Order: sequence, then structure tokens, then C-alpha cells
Amino acid sequence: MVSRNGQQRVAIPSAFYRISALKRADGSLEVLSILLPHDTANPDGDEALSYLRDHITTIAKIEALTGLKLFPTAAHIEEASTLWPLAEKAPHSLCHQ
Repeated sequence: MVSRNGQQRVAIPSAFYRISALKRADGSLEVLSILLPHDTANPDGDEALSYLRDHITTIAKIEALTGLKLFPTAAHIEEASTLWPLAEKAPHSLCHQ
């Protein structure tokens, strides 16, 4: 891309998304969509879970931002409005393992 001062630059997105899908036995999908801003936040433990909860979004919003049509052949999609339960342990830092 070309910046305002005419320099060639690499475009850096202002956010990134993650969509996790669970296919049920009946063929329907349950999806969890998260849209995270590119920032310096690095929450840990319970704060990381709150940060993720605060950024749950819809497939429609991600499609509007990206111009993509996600899951075009899915007959039925149920969108999760909360995080799915975690097995065994809570996450540590969102940036580091």
C-alpha cells in the first residue's frame, strides 16, 4: 500500500479474528467468533478470559469487515454468545505459552 506521504508500506490490519466451529451430530454448526484488536494487551488467567468474552462477535460482523462469505454451504449455524467451557486449566497469557 502507499502511505499518505507516498511511501510504500506494508498494510497492518487493525484487528484479527478467530472462528471456531463445532459440527453437531445433526450436521448443524455451533460457532464461536472472536474479533481481537491489534494492541499491546496481554491479559493472563481470568483477565484473559474476560478479554476474550469482551470480544465475542458475530460471523456477520466479520463478513462485513473482511468481504468474505464464511460457511456458505452451512444449512444451520448457531452462534455462541459466551465462551465454551474450558477443560482442566485456564489460559495463561494470550500472547505467550
